[in-house]
Amino acid sequence: MRLRYFILEERKKAVNIEKLLDGSECEKALLRIAEGDREALKIIYQRMNRQIYAVAYSVLRDFSLADDVVNPETGEHFSVDQLDMGGLADARFILREGGTLGDFYSRIDLKRDSNGAVYINEKGEIASESITDVNSYIKLGSVLPDANMAWRNDFRWRNFNFGFMVSARLGGVVFSRTQAMLDYYGVSEVSAAARDAGGVMINGGDLVDANKWYTAIGSGNSVPQYYTYSATNVRLQEASIGYTIPKKKLGDICEITLSLVGRNLWMIYNKAPYDPETVATVNSYYQGIDYFMSPSTRNIGFNLRLKF
Repeated sequence: MRLRYFILEERKKAVNIEKLLDGSECEKALLRIAEGDREALKIIYQRMNRQIYAVAYSVLRDFSLADDVVNPETGEHFSVDQLDMGGLADARFILREGGTLGDFYSRIDLKRDSNGAVYINEKGEIASESITDVNSYIKLGSVLPDANMAWRNDFRWRNFNFGFMVSARLGGVVFSRTQAMLDYYGVSEVSAAARDAGGVMINGGDLVDANKWYTAIGSGNSVPQYYTYSATNVRLQEASIGYTIPKKKLGDICEITLSLVGRNLWMIYNKAPYDPETVATVNSYYQGIDYFMSPSTRNIGFNLRLKF
């Protein structure tokens, strides 16, 4: 995906290009832009530069970068190959050619020796370092699922009814800054287990003190790749049981169904330390990030239905 036409193609409706150009001219111009024709982009830009700039800024959140992308006189600035779209500290959503909107990267790693093993100094300490080359950022995966599935069953016996639904999210990753903080302060189950075990085994045989290990990966902004988890989960999404009182027992006035309903009842499978389906914000570039969010809740209630 090239940024030189990404904004126009993805936000065409938002800026109403068709209202400023007739249909055929608009279609031809957009096709030419998709093929890398700068003259076609210049045609649209000259007629509606204010609208395009506004959309570019809303996408990029940076005036200078927005100007680089939409200004047809800036030459190679149209060939921006990647954009940092946001995230939390060193865990970033980055748009790259050939990638997806949910691609998640880390721009920090533990210091390593010439063999690629985690470097441990003479005091048994480990340190992290920023990755300065943007092309070397570590891809953690995508927060977007490969598939969402649901399986519902309903049963009826005489005046009783029973139903349940199992839902599943397959694929994708999530990042938990909450878990990093809990590990750093030594109050998590994982850090307690590491202390009981005498430390954390790394590099295929090096035993590191638990406090020093979790200080290295959990302190500061944390090292995201150590707190990235599979978002795959399977749960009992809903279950209900009810009884229907037929009309004939109520003087043919109405039919009444009373049901006990529960939602989000049982997490059957989940490897993340929190519910991957919970979100802190509707912002597209904060999905899949946990930073002391409220836990998901189990809901149980009654339904009363009257059918006249």
